[in-house]
Amino acid sequence: MAYYMNYSIDKIEILPFGAFLSLDDIYNHSLIDEACVILSGPCSHIFIYICLQILPVFIYKDYLLTINKYVFLFNLLPIYPMDGGRLVGLILESFIVCVK
Repeated sequence: MAYYMNYSIDKIEILPFGAFLSLDDIYNHSLIDEACVILSGPCSHIFIYICLQILPVFIYKDYLLTINKYVFLFNLLPIYPMDGGRLVGLILESFIVCVK
């Protein structure tokens, strides 16, 4: 989504539980663009969950579904490095912009 919205991508780190995207110009775009970039991470977990549900039953299916669900929920925590924290910051920023 960041590439589609023409963000300046600094680096991408692939981690065991997901990926981390470092952007140079995260605060120079509209609030809608930033919300789309922030929410694309949790939306990918919804896509993975649906794909796992479609697959036939196999030994680790329930385990993978549970892990994916917990990573999704952990990612939405309102702590800064997580997407939930960035989303809370974006919402607060929109209130500050409206007050000015």
